[in-house]
Amino acid sequence: MGFASTIHETGQKWIAAGITLVLVVVIGGMFSPFFYRRRVTKLKAQIATASAADKPPLEKQLGELKKRTGVRQALALAFGADERLSTSKTMAVAWSAVVAYVLIALLLIVPTDKWDDALTNVWPTYLLLLGGPYAGLVLAQAATSTKVDSGSVQKTKGDGTPRLGDLIGDDDGQPDVTDFQYVVFNLIAIAFVLASFWQDVKGGFPDLPLALALLTGGPLAVYLGRKTLDSSRASVTAVSPAVVSVGDEFTVYGQNLMPPGGKPPTVTVEDTKPTVAADASDTAIKVTIAQTTDALRQRSGDLLDVVVVTDAGATAKLGGALKVLAPPAVAGLDRTTAAAGDTVTLTGVWNKGAGSAAFKIGSVAVKADQPDPGRTATFLVPQLTPAVHPVVFTVDGQESAAGNLQIT
Repeated sequence: MGFASTIHETGQKWIAAGITLVLVVVIGGMFSPFFYRRRVTKLKAQIATASAADKPPLEKQLGELKKRTGVRQALALAFGADERLSTSKTMAVAWSAVVAYVLIALLLIVPTDKWDDALTNVWPTYLLLLGGPYAGLVLAQAATSTKVDSGSVQKTKGDGTPRLGDLIGDDDGQPDVTDFQYVVFNLIAIAFVLASFWQDVKGGFPDLPLALALLTGGPLAVYLGRKTLDSSRASVTAVSPAVVSVGDEFTVYGQNLMPPGGKPPTVTVEDTKPTVAADASDTAIKVTIAQTTDALRQRSGDLLDVVVVTDAGATAKLGGALKVLAPPAVAGLDRTTAAAGDTVTLTGVWNKGAGSAAFKIGSVAVKADQPDPGRTATFLVPQLTPAVHPVVFTVDGQESAAGNLQIT
């Protein structure tokens, strides 16, 4: 009879485990459509605006997302706003599942008149074991969101794939000792509760030793402390060399320029987005301005701001950090043929605030007025041999491309 009773209880324990698992999956599944649709919508928007080179990896992510099974989608319950498995959420869900399992098993096995005895240890131990992770979840989210909003912490977005490594590591996949302690000691406490309960179901909620309970609370306090003190604010401290010509490479130095799990940042000089080298790091970014823009021509030789936007959306700026020497440009002449003494108007783009622009027709210097500085200049044609002569001008040592004028 005793053996049959044991077999019966064992079967009911497994039934309780199955019911608990189904509940977790169903409740998690209630969240997965929102999580899934948000990820799909975001990826489709990124694909629509992505360059030809960036589209294939995004399309691959979208394809992988659509292949996910219902069980994996159910894990959306434990995902954070950064679309990675959240340590605090996972621990809260784990303790909820454990308490739910014990209650369901008691409901199946223990007579109702014995329930008061079975629930004796619920207060305060298990309410604290439930409340601690949920308090940790709320406080961790509040600390992180506040710091993200203020820019003192950068959070990149994950790809929505559940990875157990996220529970004990940072956003870059590197192990984190505070997360590790928090997870490991909670898992040990969970294993103790389940093992003790399995051995004596009718005894109700097991009496958890105080030392083990404290081992779950200590790492939680350290975990929350780190969340409160964490800082990864982006900053730009220097640019070297400080004077470059278009096509030259320069390096932007700073801190937290590539947050964990992030891609190389975007660098802007005036309205130009230079090419960022693939070997960009958290503290140094090699940059090349490959093309001259009108904005750079207009401010050639001026001190320009260097702005870095990280993959997490944080902005860091160093004002007046770089001079870019960009050649002026000739847009055209108001006439293609002229004689000595005629007035010719040149249009183009150059830095009106720089030193005086020096104009030449062929090898002969001419004095020019600038009715619209940086845009137009007028000059009188000197005596020159009849022929096609190049018209060029120089600003701060940078010579323009030539415009051609037929001298008659």
